[in-house]
Amino acid sequence: MYWGCPVMRVILTHLAVLALGWWLAVALAGAGPAAKQAGAAEGEARAGREAADGSRLLREVLAKGPSAEKFEAFRKDFKDLAASMSEPADFAAALDAAVLKWDQGDEDARKNSKEIAALFYRWMEKDPVAAYAWAGEDSKDPRFIAFQYHGLIAFTELMNDKGWRSGLPLMLGKSGPFLPNATRPFGMALGADPDLAVIAQIKEGAEPMVWGYIIRQLAADWPIERRGELLELALAENSPAVLARLGKGKPTPEMVRWMAELAKDESVPEKFRKEITDGWLQMATKQRELPLEERLEWVKGDDKLGQLVARDVDAVLNEGRDWRHAFRNGKAGAEEILAAISKELPELAAGSPDVLRERLYYQLAEEDGARAAELLNGMTDDQRAAIILGATRSSFSNINPNEFLAALAVMPADKPELWDARLGAWSMKTPNNYGRLKEDYVEWVRDLPAGLDREMGLFSLAESVEDEHPALAAELRAGITDGQLRKRLEGGR
Repeated sequence: MYWGCPVMRVILTHLAVLALGWWLAVALAGAGPAAKQAGAAEGEARAGREAADGSRLLREVLAKGPSAEKFEAFRKDFKDLAASMSEPADFAAALDAAVLKWDQGDEDARKNSKEIAALFYRWMEKDPVAAYAWAGEDSKDPRFIAFQYHGLIAFTELMNDKGWRSGLPLMLGKSGPFLPNATRPFGMALGADPDLAVIAQIKEGAEPMVWGYIIRQLAADWPIERRGELLELALAENSPAVLARLGKGKPTPEMVRWMAELAKDESVPEKFRKEITDGWLQMATKQRELPLEERLEWVKGDDKLGQLVARDVDAVLNEGRDWRHAFRNGKAGAEEILAAISKELPELAAGSPDVLRERLYYQLAEEDGARAAELLNGMTDDQRAAIILGATRSSFSNINPNEFLAALAVMPADKPELWDARLGAWSMKTPNNYGRLKEDYVEWVRDLPAGLDREMGLFSLAESVEDEHPALAAELRAGITDGQLRKRLEGGR
């Protein structure tokens, strides 16, 4: 991932932005001067090209990059120095002198200079346009290299500390090789303290590419209570992406309810509404702190409650203790795990306890089908059978086929009303198992103990290998003795 490229700005955290300046020296080496008159769309394309060129270089830098602790120490040191240093009469001359002292020889041994970073910080606070112009556009020039190592981190810190106002002249000035990367900290600072008149000024006076970058940075720290103003900006740009990181992309109850209202607001073009709200509301279904009733409203498809419970159970099992491992190795029982899940999902445990048991069974049956079936105690035979067959059809795709067999074994084989569903489970799982295990799966089926599951295993395997191995299919079918399966082989029912 090219952290210095604006196209990646949406997914960077604040910490990554601060750390970016440290590594930017190498990462930006492949980026040429910005186009003088490029539109926002061309800016995005250019960003993609820079990302491709810079990713290899950045990987090399990250491989030998500083630890977070070292970065934080450097950040503190250069800001302390910036606060205590006397302002030089000539920033350009002071930087030239500092660069001469900086190690330009061995790139591997080169360290960031707190003096250079501090000088950039103070100069950018006073005249960022001059500071950026000082770096030039020649990637081999010592000034350019020094800026790569120190310039963006100084500018980012300045935006965080002082706000966007000192950076405004830079955004309205002539573009250069480093300006696209400066739009991110500037845009986020402007979003945190928005001024609609200034935003309009930037749209009118900045290069289109710069405006295109800035407008997409505003949302992350934009005040939620002013979200309507950001919506107007997004509509004016015909860009739902402007809203993508509003509230840092976290679907809080307030944000989700607003998005739900927006999804129904016919004053907003339907395509625009759908593009921004669909993703938000689907994210909202994963937020367990939201009321269940609201989450269900935004789940798509059938069996909405089942989908939601399955998602929540899986999420809880992936947090904290590895319950699957504990269950697989006999360190925890199904009821113990259910109690832990219920504690994390109290609304579901109180309102839909059977659904919770069912979905947890789906998760644990792959580990030990017989022990997982304890979760179904107290249900009717029909309920148990439906859940077990549902699990055997939807789960058990890439595990030991013995676990699939163990789950089926819990269900009586002598119930005619379950016969078709049982065969369906075998027919659904056999192609994948044979594709993975080949001859080992053939041997496994042949070695099954006599009974309906062996018969169905032979039948479904014969169907799976018919086209590729007709002789093997015939041999498998010859071993089938079940009357109903024989009728199917002969074309009857």
